Amino acid sequence: MIDLRASGMILLAALACSGCRDAEAQGEDFLPLIQAHFDKEPVCVAVRRVPIDTNDAWVQGNLRTLVDQGLLAEETPPADASAAIGPSRRFTLTQTGAGFYRAEGLPEIPRQPVLCFARREITGIVAAEIEPPRGEDDFALEPRKARITFDQRIVEIAPWAEAKAVQAAFSAIPIQLRTSGEKGKIEFVWKDGTWLAQPSYAFPLRDARQLGR
Repeated sequence: MIDLRASGMILLAALACSGCRDAEAQGEDFLPLIQAHFDKEPVCVAVRRVPIDTNDAWVQGNLRTLVDQGLLAEETPPADASAAIGPSRRFTLTQTGAGFYRAEGLPEIPRQPVLCFARREITGIVAAEIEPPRGEDDFALEPRKARITFDQRIVEIAPWAEAKAVQAAFSAIPIQLRTSGEKGKIEFVWKDGTWLAQPSYAFPLRDARQLGR
């Protein structure tokens, strides 16, 4: 099971930086804030809601790759005269699978169930575009922003996510893993005396084929 908890040191650093005065923000100040943001948003892929009864052979095949990895269990559901053509199968979470499954999704895809399989480690700040502080008399419709480019890597990868059959069935997983070592970008806004991270859509959590029809 992946440890998705942020370390105490990271959270303390993030809290310390969140109280930094507006004029003092530097690029490196954002590193603990970015790490804290991604510690709350692990690396995941969208999946069908479980438990699920399905007679779709394609969906069954994809879910069986997770059965083979011990995340799901498969059984024959009770007979239902209204079932569509084709043998229906029921898939439920195992105790192992429950440790990776989030029924409520993530901020990027709320209410869409996901399987989380790794975390993102921020290794450095590459560039920072920080809008200058504004005077008390300055008027602006938009809050002050900071756009940060960072180095990162994918760590603590669950073994099941590296299985070839799983990656073939859930194509967003290998796409996610390939972002390790690539540069990422995130935007912050200055509000109520602190920098707030904005939702990041840079990393593909969705695989449209896996969403409910």
